[in-house]
Amino acid sequence: TDDLVAKGPRADFDWNEQFQDAMDAIAKLNLNSHSESRLHAYQKLSNLAADFSYSVKTYARIIISEACLPREQKTIKPIEFPSSRSASGDKYIVHKILFKFASGADAGSNDDDDECAARLANHDLKALMQVLGCNEPGVRLPMMALVDYRGFRVVGCTLLPIDASTLVLGS
Repeated sequence: TDDLVAKGPRADFDWNEQFQDAMDAIAKLNLNSHSESRLHAYQKLSNLAADFSYSVKTYARIIISEACLPREQKTIKPIEFPSSRSASGDKYIVHKILFKFASGADAGSNDDDDECAARLANHDLKALMQVLGCNEPGVRLPMMALVDYRGFRVVGCTLLPIDASTLVLGS
């Protein structure tokens, strides 16, 4: 993974900031915007999305591949969130991307919980796309990607700069 880190984005690269800047540039476009401006704005978002998707896939595969290892043997260590629910799966942060392992196993019940957790992750993405489609000014959303690998699902989303004053709903 040292090679991944060396070839990937700088550790201080802020995916969320870049995404918000790209979305702001697109929001400023209008019918009178020059075609070159339009192309540049959408190309910036497209390139960012491709890089984000590649990064999420790369790290999600590592997380999934090491899912059965003890914590001390994992390349990427899970983190604890104070508000985590027991059935929400392990969480990881790599290069300002929050990864959530969609798992119901923590609840101590059966395999159907894993399927439900994967479906919930899919619904999170669908809901995000619906809210994004509303084009509501002032609403800031993260970039998100789902990765299915070896029968498991991991959600990757940009780490948001939230605190008690900015959080309206969520964790």
